[in-house]
Amino acid sequence: MNFRRYIALLLLLILTIGAFACNNTDKDVDGSETPEVTDTPTEKATKKPKETEGSTEPPAVLENVEGLDLDIRLLSQNLYSLDAPNGNSIDERAARFAAMVAELKPDVIATQEGNKDWVGKLKKIDNYAFSGISSYGERSMGGLWNGILYNEERFVLMDEGNFWINDEVKKPALAAGAMDKRICTWVELFDRYTGGSLVVASAQLDHSSDAVRLTELGQLTRALKGNLGKRYNNMPVYLALDLKCEVDGDVYYDMIANRGFDDARGLALEDKSEGKGSNHFFGRAEEGREESFWFAREYGEILSYEIVTGKYKGKNDTEAGYVSDNYGILLTIGELK
Repeated sequence: MNFRRYIALLLLLILTIGAFACNNTDKDVDGSETPEVTDTPTEKATKKPKETEGSTEPPAVLENVEGLDLDIRLLSQNLYSLDAPNGNSIDERAARFAAMVAELKPDVIATQEGNKDWVGKLKKIDNYAFSGISSYGERSMGGLWNGILYNEERFVLMDEGNFWINDEVKKPALAAGAMDKRICTWVELFDRYTGGSLVVASAQLDHSSDAVRLTELGQLTRALKGNLGKRYNNMPVYLALDLKCEVDGDVYYDMIANRGFDDARGLALEDKSEGKGSNHFFGRAEEGREESFWFAREYGEILSYEIVTGKYKGKNDTEAGYVSDNYGILLTIGELK
C-alpha cells in the first residue's frame, strides 16, 4: 500500500513540475520576459502582397489597359533635409513638392536626403505607398532617409530592402572617413499594366571627399548586387544616386567604367535637360551642378531624360518657389516587357 502511495505522489510531483515549466518557457531565470529576437532590416523577410500571399503565382495583370499610358515615369528628387531661409522651410517646400508630383504624375519617386519631417509629409501624398527606413536604423526617426514612393494603383510591391553603405552593410555605421551614416533603399515592383517588373533603388554618397565616395561606391554596388541576387542580371535596375561628383570626376568615371551601370542620360532617346545639372543651391546656380543621376542596368528602352527646373506653388505660397536646393530628374522608360 505504501508503495502505491509513493508511486502516486511521484507522478503528481512530475505533473506539477511539467506544468510549471510550460508556463515559464518565455521567462528568463530572473522571471523577466525574454525579448523577441528580430532580424536586421536586410535579413527580415518582406511580406508578400495579399494577392500573392500563399501562392507562387504573380499578381494579376489588368485585363483592359486601353487608354492607359504604359510608359513609366521615374522621378529622382534630393529633398534637402534642413529648413532653409527665404521661404524655403521644409513645410513650404513639401507643399511645393506635392504640387510638383500632382503636375508630373510620376509612377515612382526616389528621394534622397529626407528626414523625419519630410517622411511624415511624403506618406500623406495621395495614391502613393512609401518604402524606406532611417540611416540610423529601422527603429529610429533620426538620420537621413532615401525613401521611395510608388503608385500603388499601378504597382504591386513584390520585395523591398535597405542596407547601409559601409563594410558591414547590415548595421548603421560610418564608412571609413565618412561624415554621415549612409543607406540605400530599394524596391521590386510588379507592373499591373504590363506584367513586367523592375527594381528601383535610391542612395546618397557622403559629402566628405572623393576618396571616401569611391570606397562607398564599391560598397554600394556590391551590396546592391548581393541584395538583389538573380534580379541584378535578370531585371531592369534603376538607381537614383546623389553622387556628389560631376561627370568629369573620378567617382562618376568609376561608376560608369567599373560598376556595371550606365548613365541613363546618355541612353535616352531624347535629352530634355538642356545641359543643366541638378544642384542649383536655391537658385544661386540656375544651370545646376551635376551631382545627382539616374543610372541603369539590364534596362529596356529609355525614352527621355529631363532636369525639372520649374518652380511650384504650395497651398500657402503667394508665388512659386523651389522644392529643394536640387532640381528633380525625370526619367521616362518604355513599356516593361
